[in-house]
Amino acid sequence: MNIKYTHGFTFLELLIVLAIAAIVTTVAVPGFKTAIDNSELTSTTNELIGTLNYARIEAIKRGQPVVLSSSSSTDWSNKNRVWLDNNADNTFNSNDTEIRIMRASNKNILLQTNGYDDVTFLASGFVNSAVTFTICHNDTSIVGRQISLMISGRINVDSDYNCAQDS
Repeated sequence: MNIKYTHGFTFLELLIVLAIAAIVTTVAVPGFKTAIDNSELTSTTNELIGTLNYARIEAIKRGQPVVLSSSSSTDWSNKNRVWLDNNADNTFNSNDTEIRIMRASNKNILLQTNGYDDVTFLASGFVNSAVTFTICHNDTSIVGRQISLMISGRINVDSDYNCAQDS
């Protein structure tokens, strides 16, 4: 008796595997999008906290005021700079020294303050005024972040900020 062995998959087996893959992909993709959106928020939050701490440390180390300023009004989503205000005019110009750039945030992220376009860290590490930063995603159903910078230079982070209340 001659037995013939065949290798491979039947058409039905292939269709079942493709159907399972389609179902898994349909369920997983929205979860990945949420994870990516949260990662963008976390990245922007960490970069802002790092830049604030850097500006504070530089002010203490250099013994002179250091300014962190937005490039456009109270919208901090664009490129921001840390600089030494050498001529004490509170305006960045050719007499001042730029010491760090904070990159622009992702286009889906909105970074704003409560009305301030700059923060000045004094040589003591204190700031000229308390500032609150809000970091929200364009999709307001995603929980945002709120960073409070106190007069003392201390930073508090609220990781459960409701961005929908601002829209």
